[in-house]
Amino acid sequence: MFSWRYAYQASNRLICAHNAIGTYLVSHANHKRSRNSRHRQLRSIRHSVPATTFQALIVSLVLSRLDYGNAVLAGLPAYPFRRLQSMMNAAARLIYGLHHSDHIFDALISLHWLRAQERVRFKTAVLMYKATHGTAPSYLSQLVRVADLPG
Repeated sequence: MFSWRYAYQASNRLICAHNAIGTYLVSHANHKRSRNSRHRQLRSIRHSVPATTFQALIVSLVLSRLDYGNAVLAGLPAYPFRRLQSMMNAAARLIYGLHHSDHIFDALISLHWLRAQERVRFKTAVLMYKATHGTAPSYLSQLVRVADLPG
């Protein structure tokens, strides 16, 4: 039986989770000192919502922030990607409840996540493929020209 009261409580929990996750990700990239308190807040929220919902929220927030501005990140050396990779690792640890000393590689594989630098390369390649095949927005397709290579 459907209950509006239960739906209202569940939506409030999701709104609180969304706000806490967004705050956590911003603070994780900028403020090391406040990171621990926000990490504790998210750990408490993790048990308030279903595991699949929590994973979907974390995945959507982390990957959308990583995908924002991929074209700017393409071709940079490895050191700017360390902070982005750290954000991804923290999110994966939060989803699976891993400790900082636990290996993260298997968690990233089970989430089907590429490493940060590989993800930027992949997204840029997909964007170029779409632009050359006419499925990208027209403003991007107009900027890309395919050249014939001699040989």
